[in-house]
Amino acid sequence: MERENTMNMKEMTEKCSPVLQKKPIKRQYSGATRKLEHPLKENKSEKKRALQTDSGLKRRRIENSNSAQTQFEDVALQQHNNIPQHNNNSSTSFRRPSIQNSDRYLQDFRIEQKNGGTVLAPNILGATITGGVTINQKTTQYMVSQMSRSTSNKNGNQDSLGLTKAKGGQKSNLSDFLKSVIDVAVESKNEHLDLFNCFLFGISCDSSRCLLEGLLPRLEDSSLEDHKKVTKYIKSLRRKVLSPERCFSLVRCIVELKDRSFLKMPNLERTRTKKPLTLFQCTILAFQFVMSDTDHDEFVLRKFNITLEGFQRFSPAITCFRKAMLKGSGFTEKHCDVLVPFLTSPNSHLTHLDLSHNSLGLSALKQLSRAFCDPKCQIQILNLSHNDLHGQDMELIKDVLSGPNVNLKILDLSDNHLEDEGVKILSAGLRSAKCHLEVLKLSGCQIKGDLKLLSSLKASLRELDLQYNDLGNIMEKKVNQLKHKLPSLRIYTGGVCSHQPGLYKYAVELTFDPQTSNEYLNLNENNTVAVRKRERQQLPANAERFDKCNQVLCCQPLLGRCFFAVDVIGTGVHVGVACKGIKRKGANDTVRLGRNKMSWCLCFSKNVSVAHDKKTESLTKPLQTESTRKLCVFLDREAGCVSFYRLSPDSELELLYIFDADFPEDQEIYAAFSIQEPDSSVSLRQASL
Repeated sequence: MERENTMNMKEMTEKCSPVLQKKPIKRQYSGATRKLEHPLKENKSEKKRALQTDSGLKRRRIENSNSAQTQFEDVALQQHNNIPQHNNNSSTSFRRPSIQNSDRYLQDFRIEQKNGGTVLAPNILGATITGGVTINQKTTQYMVSQMSRSTSNKNGNQDSLGLTKAKGGQKSNLSDFLKSVIDVAVESKNEHLDLFNCFLFGISCDSSRCLLEGLLPRLEDSSLEDHKKVTKYIKSLRRKVLSPERCFSLVRCIVELKDRSFLKMPNLERTRTKKPLTLFQCTILAFQFVMSDTDHDEFVLRKFNITLEGFQRFSPAITCFRKAMLKGSGFTEKHCDVLVPFLTSPNSHLTHLDLSHNSLGLSALKQLSRAFCDPKCQIQILNLSHNDLHGQDMELIKDVLSGPNVNLKILDLSDNHLEDEGVKILSAGLRSAKCHLEVLKLSGCQIKGDLKLLSSLKASLRELDLQYNDLGNIMEKKVNQLKHKLPSLRIYTGGVCSHQPGLYKYAVELTFDPQTSNEYLNLNENNTVAVRKRERQQLPANAERFDKCNQVLCCQPLLGRCFFAVDVIGTGVHVGVACKGIKRKGANDTVRLGRNKMSWCLCFSKNVSVAHDKKTESLTKPLQTESTRKLCVFLDREAGCVSFYRLSPDSELELLYIFDADFPEDQEIYAAFSIQEPDSSVSLRQASL
């Protein structure tokens, strides 16, 4: 047999892909091992055994050439262990490839989807590898024979081909055989067969038979009908409980069969679909992101209606993004279970993680902190604001700052209940030599005057945000002194807030502006209640009044961070905020709340929805069934967000929706209301516990 027939697939892939090139593993002998005195004789004997094995494989193929099944059963399901590896001296050594190497191998043999390629790349033919050997039909034959060689694992289990025969019996057609192959892979406890399944499905295509001519006997019938049956069978497996990686591999198998109809799915964003995405849709969404040739900067979870199970299916795609914007997405401890392994993945591109407005609490923070302490975690920007964290929880953050991971540069802990206790704990982490934090945001954390924080600051810190904290006179003086000591450090203070906990510290008292009120809206004496009347009032005309739309603004502008509460009775009510420059005359989209770029609102009609710039999105969370609905609105102009909350009977705030708003810098923002149905009303109430 010629020398090219002694080249196995692993060596060829390493030659064709520089990523996979590795130095051959030399055989090592310990004192207890017999020394290799005659390497040439051993090399000859190994060549002889390889030739005998190849001859046996050829004989079996010729004997069974009349069976369609034999063509593909000879290409058995290859296990990852004990793949022979030849070096330039023809001495045999063994290597156990990792899952990561397997993924690289698959990528190396994958052609662009638009060309409809298979795992076996046509451009491998004609390539010259080490020793001047050219890859031709004979080397391709040997490559597949090496892949089809059955091996038993250490536990004495049957080889993959044996398992397939035992499960499916003697199949008479290609589709039945491929179904049995899938069943074996699905029932295996790990993913060691998934990669080879993709290879097997690829060579079963008609376009691949030309490459394997001489190895696989010709078939008069096309494999198209068999592939349709197999594709339908794979799609039926989505009802089973499978791991995200296993589902991903099954989708790859469908792609290898050149069926891309499922990839042409409609827009899956939340604005286009009311129901949560199915698990299969989540798998397809992940596949589209992973296999796309374009770089993805950020993933915004709130754009998609994904359940916890759906997020688990989608999770393999998380590492493709640089930013994971999970803000206000209802992220829980169970979501963190899914996310944490990907934060420390060596293939992760994540550097920016936004978990704000999720009320994670201590249990979720414990899981996250273990990942953040890992040096493999590449997160540089971490936002944990509005997460119901307390002072004692900062022990975990201290461990992150003083741990072996030095990648974290920006940390936002704003609007958590840290108080002075939490600041003292954080100070210990900031003093650590391993802390390389550059930006620390502690606004709205109810800090009163802990001086240890200021004494622990290092020159590496560029920005410290202490806004919306009652620092006291002594703390203010120390801050001013520190500004002179560390001129490169920017310290932000100020902001009006009260001593109430949570968002209630930003509560403002509002009144309706009678100059803007439509003539069908009746205001009470204190201008705190607006009722839609059936009769039109006679009010003096002015430039500020809404003349056609039943709308009204408040008198007080919303500056910085503001929080207000309202009681809504009836339907046809819109509650939100609007720029002062919103149009007042007429009834077109430039005037109506939620129909232009100048307003953001929550709408009560038959269903509850949110609206901005003609885009409407229905909410899945139910509101109170009683006649009066208690709502709260939080605006953070600097952060560019408008949040809507439901106020429960026990005064707990439940997040309904967050707008990422791009407020015009030259426009003041006002609370805005629209009341369309007669007898519906809005009452402004004092936001306090």
